[in-house]
Amino acid sequence: MNVLYRVLVSNFIMILVGIFFLYSQDDPFYKANELYSKEDYNTAIDIYENLLDSGKKSANIYYNLGNAYYKSGQIAPAILNYEKALRLNPNDKDIIHNLKIANEQTVDRIDSISEFMLKRWVQSFASILSSNVWAYLSITAFIFFLIFALFFLFSRNISFKKSALIIATLLIISTTIFFVSASLQKQKIENNKEAIIFKPSVTVYSTPSENGTELFLLHEGTKVNIIENIGSWYRIQIADGNDGWLEEDNIRIISIY
Repeated sequence: MNVLYRVLVSNFIMILVGIFFLYSQDDPFYKANELYSKEDYNTAIDIYENLLDSGKKSANIYYNLGNAYYKSGQIAPAILNYEKALRLNPNDKDIIHNLKIANEQTVDRIDSISEFMLKRWVQSFASILSSNVWAYLSITAFIFFLIFALFFLFSRNISFKKSALIIATLLIISTTIFFVSASLQKQKIENNKEAIIFKPSVTVYSTPSENGTELFLLHEGTKVNIIENIGSWYRIQIADGNDGWLEEDNIRIISIY
């Protein structure tokens, strides 16, 4: 019986593996990965883009798409998709590393304005986890807060009531921190105020018109902040604080929606 049981289990596992293998071969993401490994980057790009267009958005797809663009020598699209992947998975070391490498291939070298230390610390802390994880932690902490609040209200043991009060206080503070972190990460995902330069070189003007004064040049792959827009013109700001106007067809907004 033991031998028969092992044979049946072994065959069942083999069948499951076979089904999974057959299914994975039909999966577009699997096919795109296979094409990427065979250095057919352009076809892989088409499949990844089709997956995104169909509504299947994930950090893995954006990351792999960024890799395919980078391997095919298209730096701006690579940076754009790494940025999108990072918004969905802000603590992924591979995404951060590859984005850094891609940024090193850009022409512009712009010194950033130093941010207020507390703001930078809060943003850095919130980026440790994704918005969904922070939200789950916030809900969990709030549930435990309610439990210990009930212990505090109905317990007759003075020592236990004090402990429950301390724990409940820590939990409600944690709930607030987690909720704020989730909100910051959610805002970052939905933020459409950052964009990537997509033309080899772009002239930035003093006014939303080519009749304006030429202020400076930007090159492919540089990230900019969008301040406002008038018609087809966007007023952008770069990391050193300088700003000006350029036409919308020169940029691609970093948005996953």
